[in-house]
Amino acid sequence: MAKSLLMAEMFSVVITRIMVKAIGVITITVLLLLLDPAQMGEYGLFISIIYLAVAFGNLGIKQHLVITAANSEKLFEDENALHQLLPYLCVVTLIISATITYLVNPSADLSFFFVTVFSSLLLLYITLYQGVYLGKKTIRKFNYLELAPKFIFLVVVITLFWFLGYQYKEQLLYFYVLSLLLVCSVLFLKKASKTENKVSLIKAIKSGILFCIGLSLILLNTRIPIFSASFHSTSEDVGIIFAALRINDIVLEAATAFSLILFSSGANKKQTVPIREVLKSSAFVIGVISVISLTGIILLEFNFGARLLPDYAASFESLRILLFGAPFIAFCKISYGYITGRFGPLVCIYILLGVIIFQTAFNFALFRLESIFFAEIAYVSAQIICCLAFAIYFYTLIKKTDYE
Repeated sequence: MAKSLLMAEMFSVVITRIMVKAIGVITITVLLLLLDPAQMGEYGLFISIIYLAVAFGNLGIKQHLVITAANSEKLFEDENALHQLLPYLCVVTLIISATITYLVNPSADLSFFFVTVFSSLLLLYITLYQGVYLGKKTIRKFNYLELAPKFIFLVVVITLFWFLGYQYKEQLLYFYVLSLLLVCSVLFLKKASKTENKVSLIKAIKSGILFCIGLSLILLNTRIPIFSASFHSTSEDVGIIFAALRINDIVLEAATAFSLILFSSGANKKQTVPIREVLKSSAFVIGVISVISLTGIILLEFNFGARLLPDYAASFESLRILLFGAPFIAFCKISYGYITGRFGPLVCIYILLGVIIFQTAFNFALFRLESIFFAEIAYVSAQIICCLAFAIYFYTLIKKTDYE
């Protein structure tokens, strides 16, 4: 029964996220056609900074909302808690966003600085609402919140670029701000009326701060190649790596969806899924991703992408390396969702800290050896180690379950 329910939920989420994947494919295709690697690098840094800033800046309140919403009955109570805590989180996110922007791009002009910080605040609001919907297991609304900004951004970019000309490439980041602003406006207008219930910021942070650290580390783990390229190399190389990572993320969409399901199920203490059933379902998801990755690697041998987009020929070489690591990355995503939702994030934090330290050190070593794809090789190697660590942890859980 648990297995059939889990698989039904998984397929429901995957189907609703097909639109997210389609938008992602179209968006990255449009950007590859319109932007040169240097411009793609600026866009990649912008996206990486705002998502990392929000991951750290929400202080675990998103995870707190997931847990409280999963065990409460009324949606308006969770919405009111969100709006009570929002001002404090905006201040923290603003500071973190500004700091990260200065550290990774100290030569950024005032316009890039403003757009990045403002976008971080808008994304924070959307992210907190996603926490509420995830806790309520209204996964479709969660997915729509993820889809809406991307869809609006795509429509605006295609409309302006295709019909009004390419001179608007410099305003690309402002288009992204516009898409976030429109979604935030809809959420704000639909918010519930205020109630007398007060929410303790300190208690909320305590209940979610470990989740915040874990999520921030897993995001940082995926952004190290971009920040490393920005530190060691040029904006063109940042664009090359960012393009490859975005395409690889599309391949991993099913693993992301399944991870969300497992985290939500684990947060709801009334309904848990046995470890063996999780591993069986995970094997199916990873198997599908493995087939897609192998197909992609074979197709890349024909150099179709490099012929169509010669400026991004190196991106397709990077993608070949990333596709090799896709099944390992998928298992890491799924493991993080299940373990964090069921047992808490502490084990994942320890594993991710070790993986990040290894990836950073290996990254630096490969760069010193003048390896061409140093960031990609270090990233995939780190994910394989992460996969092995999670596999060992699952093995101990199974042994413990059998013993009990």
